[in-house]
Amino acid sequence: MPRTRALTIALATLLVACLALAGCGGSGDDSAPKSPTAGFVTLKGDGFTMRLPAKATRTVRTVPTATGKVKAVLYSTPDDPKGTYLVALTAYPTGTVVDLDKAVTGAAKNIGGVVRENDTANYRGHDARNGRFTADASGTAITVFVRMVDLGGRLFQLQYAAKGADVKTPPAQYDAVAASVRFE
Repeated sequence: MPRTRALTIALATLLVACLALAGCGGSGDDSAPKSPTAGFVTLKGDGFTMRLPAKATRTVRTVPTATGKVKAVLYSTPDDPKGTYLVALTAYPTGTVVDLDKAVTGAAKNIGGVVRENDTANYRGHDARNGRFTADASGTAITVFVRMVDLGGRLFQLQYAAKGADVKTPPAQYDAVAASVRFE
C-alpha cells in the first residue's frame, strides 16, 4: 500500500476513534495581493463551509460513543506527498458534554500516538483545542495537527497529518484553511 494512502487511512481511523471518545483563482492582476486560499476548492459540508487545497471525498460512518451511536460525516483531501486534510462535523445526542482535552488525548492514543501540544483556544466564540501529536502510520512517521471545536452538541474537527516524526508547525496554508471555516 502506498505510504500516502496509508496516511489517509490512518488519519480517517484517527478521526473515527476520536469521535468515539468524546472556487478557484485570484483576480488575474498579478500586482494585487492574493488570498491565502487562492486556487482552493470550496467545500460545502454538513453544517459548515470552508476552503481546502483540493476537492474532498465525503465518507459517512456510524461510530459508538459513551452516549450512543452517532453519524460521523468525514471529508478528506486526496493523498498529497506532504500530508492530508481531514474534516468532520458530528452531532451528538442531546445533553452530551464534549470533553475536548479527552478528545485530543484519545485521538492520539487510539493510533498509538503521543500528544506533544494541547492548548486551550477560542474559535469563533466556541471552546476549542489546538493540538499536535505524533504517531506511526503503517511504518510512516506522522505529525497530526488538530483543531477541535465544541459547537454545543456538535464537534467540529480539522486535522492535518504531515509526514515527519516531530513536525513543529503545520504548513502555511493550515491557518488559511482554518480561517476559511464558516459554521451554519
